[in-house]
Amino acid sequence: MSRKHFALSIVMIGVLLVTVSCATPKPQDTPTPVAEAKPTVEEKATAEPTPEAAGPTWDLTDPKYGGTLVFGNSPSCCRDSMDQDKSNHTPCRYLGKHVLETLTNVDPATGTIEPGLATSWEVSEEGREVTFHLREGVKFHDGTPFNAEAVKFNFDRTMSLLPKAAWQFMGGDKFKEIQVIDEYTVKMIYNEPYAGLLVMLSDGALGIDSPAGIEKYGEDYGVKGLVGTGPFMWKEWVKDDHMTFVRNPDYAWASEMFKHQGPAYLEELTCRAVPEFATLAAAVEIGEIHIARAMEQDAVTFMDLEGFRVDLIPKAGTTRYYMMNVEAAPTDEFAVREAVLYAIDKQAIIDTPRYSGIGEPGVAPLPSNMVPGGVDEFKDLTYPYDPEKSKVLLEEAGWVDTDGDGIREKDGQPLYVKFVGSGQSDLLFIEPAEGMLREVGFDVEIVVLDQNAWMEAGTTGNFNLLTMSDSGYEGPTLLWNFYRSGAPYAFTRLKDEDLDKYLDLAATTLDPDERWGYVKDAMKIIVKNAATVDVMELYYPFIVNDKVQDLFFAELGYPYVYDTWIEK
Repeated sequence: MSRKHFALSIVMIGVLLVTVSCATPKPQDTPTPVAEAKPTVEEKATAEPTPEAAGPTWDLTDPKYGGTLVFGNSPSCCRDSMDQDKSNHTPCRYLGKHVLETLTNVDPATGTIEPGLATSWEVSEEGREVTFHLREGVKFHDGTPFNAEAVKFNFDRTMSLLPKAAWQFMGGDKFKEIQVIDEYTVKMIYNEPYAGLLVMLSDGALGIDSPAGIEKYGEDYGVKGLVGTGPFMWKEWVKDDHMTFVRNPDYAWASEMFKHQGPAYLEELTCRAVPEFATLAAAVEIGEIHIARAMEQDAVTFMDLEGFRVDLIPKAGTTRYYMMNVEAAPTDEFAVREAVLYAIDKQAIIDTPRYSGIGEPGVAPLPSNMVPGGVDEFKDLTYPYDPEKSKVLLEEAGWVDTDGDGIREKDGQPLYVKFVGSGQSDLLFIEPAEGMLREVGFDVEIVVLDQNAWMEAGTTGNFNLLTMSDSGYEGPTLLWNFYRSGAPYAFTRLKDEDLDKYLDLAATTLDPDERWGYVKDAMKIIVKNAATVDVMELYYPFIVNDKVQDLFFAELGYPYVYDTWIEK
């Protein structure tokens, strides 16, 4: 495939998932606070951003400043609410992070945990208490101060709201309480060590909102307003049409992993909701939209188009795979699961029009970009595409095609498997595998369900193979959720004492090297038990106008445009 531009950003999982302390960043220019009367709660709640009154704090002669960047998204910019304690929609998260900042950041270039609204932290010896020292001189967009009380208000709210959209990011039942030590110090206390805390705190789900802003908008918070400390401020949201943010002129506390300090270069950031890709592509071609998230088969059309590039960003999360139910016949037989693995040509699935060659064959439940040092050590454990070997294994296990119809039988029962997916995208992911399994003698039924019914099938075990993948940057927690006995999404039903032991140790061990050693031990047990078909490591394709410079992709694989500017 000829490609004009191919940008590949390798996002490494944090080597320093939990550290005893984080060095305070170098001093940075911050506005000198002006003495003022403290506003009342009512005044705080009604305060509005006043960029004009603040006056410019940047060099207007710098050609990088100015302009509006338009991001195109299909089908919507946000499906439910920009209130991160209530939303489960990924676009709401990565757009919201331009407004709501987090206590920590992850540098996608190194995977290390960097300061955010917290400048440093200490973890107690037993790992149950983490003390955060907060950045001083920071204000919310409504003019109210960011401090320890604001952090406590946010996290208490996160743990109390139903449904618990961001509850698990705080550690769920592991979390005990948060205490205010002084104006700029908070202590988070856990019932047991929560090794993923520092990574989870970088997720937009735990962005810090203005308490006064939440009070002002009430039930409409996240729909009619969003108030944080970030480089962009809420302007408006017209549902199913567009969402617009404006530059925060007083912003002066960016993480040092970015290229500049002070306000963002862009004057505005707009997300346009475009339901159809053909419409989205046309808007990109004529320059109305600068960046667009695209499906793989659509992105390839821009790879050779002058004036554009396609950035392929490794997905943060799990590998895209098929779970196998180890308790339901016939996949309860190890030989049958091995036969499935040998029958699947992973590269052929990647090369279908749906993925258009964008992706890498998977070798483990977590992809290489999520594991320190990668996953090469798992390659010797994987099953290469070998349909003849698959047939031999099935013959030896007693599965024979006695009537010549192409379907194997044993004890009067056909070699039938129920293959469950969710939506059209999953159907395209399943169909190539169906043909491969039929070639070696399986009778395959494809069942495509809505998301709720698909989840129910996984929970009840009404499947043999089930499509699966998830997003997130806390790899050990993702693995625990899918493979620990009794975990919420342990749909394979694989029960192994050593597996549970390693997953539990990975969930509570603070030393990163030890922790990842346990994760790798757990993944080896999963691979050796042939519990999943780890089909592919995914990439997010983004079509980008060449005029867009210094586009930054955060650890979850989505654009963050604080450093970004547009060539005039």
